Amino acid sequence: MKKFLLFGALISLMACSQVDTDVTDIPLGGTNITLGLPNTRTSLGEKENGTYPIYWSEEDKIVVNGAVSSSILIDKNRKSATFNFANDILSYPYCITYPYTEGSACADGTPTVVFAAEQHFVEGTFGVGVAPMCGYCESGGSPSLKHLAGVLQFAIKGSTTLADIEISAADGVALAGEFGVDCQSGTISVIEGKVANKLTYVVNQTLSTTEAKVCHIVVPAGNLGACKVLLTANNGEQMILKWNASDVKAGVVREFKEFTFKPGTMLELEGLPSEEDDLVIIPPTPRPANNEIWYTSSDNRVVSTYKNDKYGDMYSEYNQFGANIVSNTYENGKGVIKFDRDVRRIARSAFQNTHLASITLPESVESVDDDAFFDCSDLVNFYGKFASADHCCIVIDGALTVFAPGLSTYVIPNNISIIANGAFYGCSKLKSITIPDSVTTIGSSAFFQCYNLESVLIGEGVETIREQAFQHCNLKEITLPKSVAYIGFGAFYDCRNLLKVYCKPIVPPLVYYSATSSVPYSFSLNSGLKIYVPRSSYDDYTKYSYNAGKGNCQESWYVYKSYIAPYDF
Repeated sequence: MKKFLLFGALISLMACSQVDTDVTDIPLGGTNITLGLPNTRTSLGEKENGTYPIYWSEEDKIVVNGAVSSSILIDKNRKSATFNFANDILSYPYCITYPYTEGSACADGTPTVVFAAEQHFVEGTFGVGVAPMCGYCESGGSPSLKHLAGVLQFAIKGSTTLADIEISAADGVALAGEFGVDCQSGTISVIEGKVANKLTYVVNQTLSTTEAKVCHIVVPAGNLGACKVLLTANNGEQMILKWNASDVKAGVVREFKEFTFKPGTMLELEGLPSEEDDLVIIPPTPRPANNEIWYTSSDNRVVSTYKNDKYGDMYSEYNQFGANIVSNTYENGKGVIKFDRDVRRIARSAFQNTHLASITLPESVESVDDDAFFDCSDLVNFYGKFASADHCCIVIDGALTVFAPGLSTYVIPNNISIIANGAFYGCSKLKSITIPDSVTTIGSSAFFQCYNLESVLIGEGVETIREQAFQHCNLKEITLPKSVAYIGFGAFYDCRNLLKVYCKPIVPPLVYYSATSSVPYSFSLNSGLKIYVPRSSYDDYTKYSYNAGKGNCQESWYVYKSYIAPYDF
């Protein structure tokens, strides 16, 4: 794509400093245009004498008083560009905005600009049309455009493939969407209902341990407050940057000192306006000694572990934790359980039905059994050897085994292969879940009694959906990928609002039916239920099975015959 240097000489230049600062502010070159024509995008050029020049390329468009330009002409001296408005007669004063975004209000005569909610990595520059500008011309001459955005420059090393960078601000702070513009003063204002407090920068680049990958992310100028920057690798590993964006300067590239992507760590970008900014390592979450468990409770009382002597030694303290409890105290808002030796395991039902709000396990813990935190509906923070505050789970041998039930949303890391039995059991506040393609098995009762769960996206790698996996959920429709080969009894039973099942497998998965069980079907036979199957496989799904209705038959699609319809996926 051909690019053109618009203008970089009329703005004052910042000399290159020889001081080894951690963060540097570099001005962007200004632009001068002669109204007439474009079809381009701006991009960064190589830094020259302390300034980044701005280039136009052949796809940008500007808007003047609601009129959209059509193409671009470059002056011979390359210091300005001419934009053509072949079908519009323009009258002064000129209110100019860049970029033109289809569907925005700028073409209706209202000066607006759009900050992209999704930006993409481009080598050496920011993405297409993501750095808004504006201009104003009272009469005659060539108006000069003003920058409305600041640019963050991260130089990142590592030994993984970086998938994306997500920046999020506090509620009410806008990072993306459509903003109103005062072209005369060069200020922007939030348009209610058209902005978001989050943006995603898609990277999809393999990092190197020797040469940093440089990313340019565009954000609105102004006071953005405390922001969180979340870096995610393609294997699901994450790193957090904390950023106090108290003064994002328009027309400035903020160059941060290069850093290395380190999974599970947190760095802080302190004081964005200061020349002395640095990536400061935040101390890791304090860990208890190997013979302690720390916790907090929602009622500020001691949380008792589960014991039932009628089952004998199976529920003894030693079998629950691999150690015996010496003391359990709760003082100054913190609970501490001390043991006579290192804690090795958290056994089945160890903390079930308690008022746990958070728990921190020692690094000596080697296993956490199913239902260890069953019905702990107040548990919102979980820290352990395999867990963090962001993941709120424990992963052992690729299986997601423990979840903090108090959360309403959750992103399953894409390195998980198994959602273990009861992993989300009783998470009554959970409303949506995305199961990545890496998952092959959804365990028994994995989402049992998730009464508010109404949106589930099942990844293309899932082969097995075990017994009662989604029983008592609020699903309205579900899509089963082609990979599914087994659906256990009660998997979607008592999902009373489930009316659409899109079943993509060409070969009908094994399903469950029992004439005697209290949970006789894999799917509830709801009034209005439609099960859509591949048209070419319709006969296979609806053919009679000689043992349909006899015991635990696993060839029983026939019992759903009146609900099955052919479908072209």
